[in-house]
Amino acid sequence: MGALLFLLMTSWSFAQRTPVGDGSLKKDNPTTGVNSSETIQANNPILIITSPTKNEQVKSPLIVKGNADRNTVIEVNVVVNYTGGSQDLGTFKVNTKSDGSWSTIPINLWMPEGAKNVKFDITASIEQGDTTYTTNVVSVRPPQKTQTISLSEIRKDRYKKMNPNAIYKQKGAKSQKSTKGAKTPRSTKAKVYSERHKKKSKLSIDSPESAQGGDIESNNDASGNNLAAAGTGLDYYMALQAKQLEQQMAGTGVTVEQNPTTGNINLTMPGNITFAFEDATLSSSFKPTLDKLASTLNQYNQTTVNIAGHTDSRGAASYNMDLSRDRAYAVANYLSQRGISSNRINMVAYGESRPVADNNTDYGRQQNRRIELTINSLAAAGTGLDYYMELQAKQLEQQMTGTGVTVEQNPTTGNIVLTMPGNITFAFEDATLSSSFKPTLDKLASTMNQYNQTTVNIAGHTDSRGAASYNLSLSRDRAYAVANYLSQRGVSSNRINVIAYGESRPVADNNTDYGRQQNRRIELTINSPKSLN
Repeated sequence: MGALLFLLMTSWSFAQRTPVGDGSLKKDNPTTGVNSSETIQANNPILIITSPTKNEQVKSPLIVKGNADRNTVIEVNVVVNYTGGSQDLGTFKVNTKSDGSWSTIPINLWMPEGAKNVKFDITASIEQGDTTYTTNVVSVRPPQKTQTISLSEIRKDRYKKMNPNAIYKQKGAKSQKSTKGAKTPRSTKAKVYSERHKKKSKLSIDSPESAQGGDIESNNDASGNNLAAAGTGLDYYMALQAKQLEQQMAGTGVTVEQNPTTGNINLTMPGNITFAFEDATLSSSFKPTLDKLASTLNQYNQTTVNIAGHTDSRGAASYNMDLSRDRAYAVANYLSQRGISSNRINMVAYGESRPVADNNTDYGRQQNRRIELTINSLAAAGTGLDYYMELQAKQLEQQMTGTGVTVEQNPTTGNIVLTMPGNITFAFEDATLSSSFKPTLDKLASTMNQYNQTTVNIAGHTDSRGAASYNLSLSRDRAYAVANYLSQRGVSSNRINVIAYGESRPVADNNTDYGRQQNRRIELTINSPKSLN
């Protein structure tokens, strides 16, 4: 927390980096096809944590390093064991550097009060076909500085975020009238938070102060956004479309180019893949390509489309004009049948008048026989930011159908809220993700990686059974389990905020089984950015 927070005095003992193995790549059963890997255990104890006090938690990021062949993907599984329990922190994919070395990102680890004799079981492996090779772990490094933070300091920081220009007053302090240039009396125990204290903070709260309170882990600014104002939503809208079309048209023979000035997208469809010689009937083999195009045009429906027909120079000019018109109409009609409004489509016939290659060669004539389709950027297409969030919400609704996850978009803010009931995410009183729910999170991660201009709040909730402190801890562990899984799937941790509410925010009656089931949930909010990069 830097100068923003006061650290409590706590007793710590750290081991030095613990070498494990010689760092060389080992091959285990390379010819038999039997999967195998070895578990490398760091010295016990590698980290001893003592005497955390009430209303405090300890955050201990872990870094694992090793060596293997270069240009290799390493899978690192980390399990932490300590007196009274253990946690499987999951599997992390790591790319090796040019020299073969690799290092995980800092892995967030929350220790309970009084945790002792902490050790880490590390499995690092490389899968190639049916064989798993093991790569030695060179070092396991616990943090050099770990912070234990009191609730009073967190309250100060929260107050400052909500009221950046105000003075924080300790509970019970008397109000003082202030005049320009006057010093703040020490008796109020107040602190003025100046601009130099406005830094990113990581906060932990053991219990909520009220129903609005919670356990917050933030990697972004107070607004929930970490995105600078740059570019226009319209530019991004067209760039997303172009990227999607490039992926869809790969290997089809259709070329995709975006005009860097206008943002318009041009698709060129050679005649040899669209129509038979001197025919205006669409080739059956080309229709799947047009189906992909129609899908994208329906998804990005704030554009118009020009469809231009071209021929080579053989034959009469009037015949070629008619043929180019018939072919343009054939493409337009097919797209219209696939849901593209005819109001968006313009057709142009150029015949032989616009060659792009030499008509005296077979290759040149083949290039000239073509359909050119231009997707036009609309300057008055609404705000790209609104549409950016609408597209995301629609895609998530389709992906979450049948999973038990509900998707709702706030019509005012554009934020998207996904509610994940506890009965499909975790076992009873457990914070380990259900294996059957992971494919759902994979879909979510895919969409979040595609629409990467947002931040995400992950909030854990429980029912009211059990102690409030236990429920808060369980809700935090579950929220972290979801956050860590998304991070492993490529969602930047800088975009993720974790909040634990415990039992403080019920949405149903805790006196019924059904109500308690509704209250045990993860709520994930995708926040609309202020602008698009």
